[in-house]
Amino acid sequence: MKKIAVFLFALLVITGCNKKVDKPVAAAKPGAAFDTSDMKTKPIDNPNQGFLLRYNLAKDKKYSFRLTTISSDIQNIHADTSVNQQVKQQVVYLLDLTAKDIDKDGSTELSVNVSSIDMTAEANGKKVKYQSSNNKDAANKAQFAQFESLINNPFSVTITKTGEVSDVFRVDKIVNKILELAGNNAAQKISSEEKSMLKQKIIEGGLKPILVQLFRKLPDNNVAKDTTWQNKQPATRFLSYMVQTSNNFKVHSLELYNNDKIAVIDASLTAASQGKEKVSEKGVQYDIKKPITSGEGKIYFNVSKGVVQKSKTKSRVEFNMSMEAPSPKGGKQKIVKKEVMENTNVLELL
Repeated sequence: MKKIAVFLFALLVITGCNKKVDKPVAAAKPGAAFDTSDMKTKPIDNPNQGFLLRYNLAKDKKYSFRLTTISSDIQNIHADTSVNQQVKQQVVYLLDLTAKDIDKDGSTELSVNVSSIDMTAEANGKKVKYQSSNNKDAANKAQFAQFESLINNPFSVTITKTGEVSDVFRVDKIVNKILELAGNNAAQKISSEEKSMLKQKIIEGGLKPILVQLFRKLPDNNVAKDTTWQNKQPATRFLSYMVQTSNNFKVHSLELYNNDKIAVIDASLTAASQGKEKVSEKGVQYDIKKPITSGEGKIYFNVSKGVVQKSKTKSRVEFNMSMEAPSPKGGKQKIVKKEVMENTNVLELL
């Protein structure tokens, strides 16, 4: 259960776009049933025309989204015996966005409210389910505090007109709700420094993975069919490697959806790794391969409304390593480990 809880809160979010046309899982409507099919757009006159990609949400208008994240973590360990571990989860969020203030430069302050969460998870055959609408038991509320604290507890975010998140704030109510659910007078016992660290953890581990799907960093300049751009991500460490990932985008076409202009954007993921393959520590020899990272998908940006209409993203990271360590039976044994993490995100404007 602890492993599930940790996995639920630590999401790997990498942008990409799936070029494959999937069959719809269910009709797109408010609720937990999500739709993975491509949008049915139509050709536009002058498909090579230039345009700007800009977030332009109308003040005080509510925009409703459904965000679905599907994640899996599969580990295979081979030594004297073989161990296989598998954790899967699916989380469906219903969110409402309202623009509260818009500056002259196009920066927008938004209120973000999570109205519903539907989660299912499975770890090595053990299943767990959470539905915010049916979660009345106090013990369940505490068990799923990372979700329960978000329900109808709005926070604020400031974005630039090109989709860069410049600030996430008004998170104190979420922090207080988590402490309340923790019980044992946690709110009175926690220090101000610990509370600040918890707040930052909630922002980085719980809120930003949601926001990165809602707001994608767009180019400043005019674009058209076949325009490309790249967004580099902060380098991260995996054992002996530093991994630098980049999200690459290309305007596939400009099309029509009802009367709105839709920019269809393809995306891919590239990664560069630097580090040591052979490592020795405390007499143990490690052979660590470079992580294998890939991503693909599609984004439909509503140019007329200035918001993402729909996106489908998928990423995959594979780790492989081996080591020679003392065996309980004497001598040394070789241990081989392979881990594959996959993450799929589907965002729908309702």
